[in-house]
Amino acid sequence: MLIEKVKQTIEEYGLFKRGDRVLVGVSGGIDSVVLLDVLVELSPVYDIYLHVVHLDHMIRGEDSYEDSLFVQRLALKYGLGCTVSRNDARLLEKGESLEESARRVRYAFFNRCLRALRADKIALAHNADDQVETVLMRILRGTGPKGICGMRPDAFPYVRPIIKVWRSEIESYVRQKGLSYRVDITNYDTHYLRNKIRHVLLPILSEYNPSVKKAIFRLAELMWLERDFVDRTVEEFFERVALRGDGSYCFKVEALRKDHFLFLEVLREAIRRLKGSLYGFSKEDLDAVWDRGKGAYDLPKGIRIEYGKEKMCVFLRRKSIKDRDWFQKLKIPGITEIPSGEIVAEYVSFFRRPSSEREAFIDAEKVKLPLFVRNRRAGDRIQPLGMRGSKKLKKLLAEAGVPLEERDKVPIIIDSEGDIIWVGGVRLSEKGKVEPSTRVVLHLVYEREGWK
Repeated sequence: MLIEKVKQTIEEYGLFKRGDRVLVGVSGGIDSVVLLDVLVELSPVYDIYLHVVHLDHMIRGEDSYEDSLFVQRLALKYGLGCTVSRNDARLLEKGESLEESARRVRYAFFNRCLRALRADKIALAHNADDQVETVLMRILRGTGPKGICGMRPDAFPYVRPIIKVWRSEIESYVRQKGLSYRVDITNYDTHYLRNKIRHVLLPILSEYNPSVKKAIFRLAELMWLERDFVDRTVEEFFERVALRGDGSYCFKVEALRKDHFLFLEVLREAIRRLKGSLYGFSKEDLDAVWDRGKGAYDLPKGIRIEYGKEKMCVFLRRKSIKDRDWFQKLKIPGITEIPSGEIVAEYVSFFRRPSSEREAFIDAEKVKLPLFVRNRRAGDRIQPLGMRGSKKLKKLLAEAGVPLEERDKVPIIIDSEGDIIWVGGVRLSEKGKVEPSTRVVLHLVYEREGWK
């Protein structure tokens, strides 16, 4: 019954294509254990390749560590690869709750895994009860029609195959198949808003309507349909009025100012196309552009809007290579933005031959942490992988065919002893070589602006 329900969701929303490389987010809790078991059952049907990913938020100390071990054993049981990382969600950013911090570091980890593992999608274990709780959370915090949609099954690259499965069905499936799972005691702590909604608010609402959860879920589904119609309408309008430039979208002001709703939606679509998502942008940011009219606006995430008398343009503020040197600490795990792109760093539990010089696997115990990234310096030398002696970096770049005008853009990864570990996109050094005895593997990917 449950598997058939999941198949219907997969097929209704086209969640998978044949040959997809799918990451499965597994916390070790009951929902993600069931998701993994179901996808293992269905993987031959849809011809998909699965890989388990798990993030230890470090919130629950030893219990969190035990969760990681459990997930690794579970992946081994199914014969699947597994990538595990740790990131302390208790290190809050300004104005952030622990829930928000955990979500931020979790999705940052997922994004790094998608890039580093060259995956197509990541399957998340949100179920129907989670959907109801999410809708209520958004209503309580303040939301618009799009927020009432809750979580979409097909928010690519994120897919939610069990979004229409109720928690009671998940519990029944676990009993039938005798599956083991971990229990997160923080799920019962009503200091967290989601838990308070689950354990306090929903039981109260059920006194007014015993089917309140089904009613809220149905509302979200109806809003999906309405939102699909709105999105199609906005996209058609966008394609008709947008004037494409080099990394920008421009619009005739006359066309946009006819309708406030369309104005906001077109701006949101331009931002989504430029950034890949709207996370971090508020309606207030865009309302200010509508209210104030002509001017220049610097929005979050590097978005700039220039609003003139006849034309309005939305674009990313350009990163530029400065004439002076640049140097910064590498975020591990994390994404480090550099003038020519970004470096994605992640500890992984596997090693394979790199697909290109744009990625590197490094024995993290051979190098002196922390690592840093900088541009080249006069006199730089490297011992390239497989060579006995060292070579001038200048010569290495020339032999690799890197144009002279591009050489100051090449990221140089060094350790705390000043040794060059990796020349991003060009060559790994002998010092960081991974061997059969390697215990800790660091995976680096250089995402260059303009590369696909």
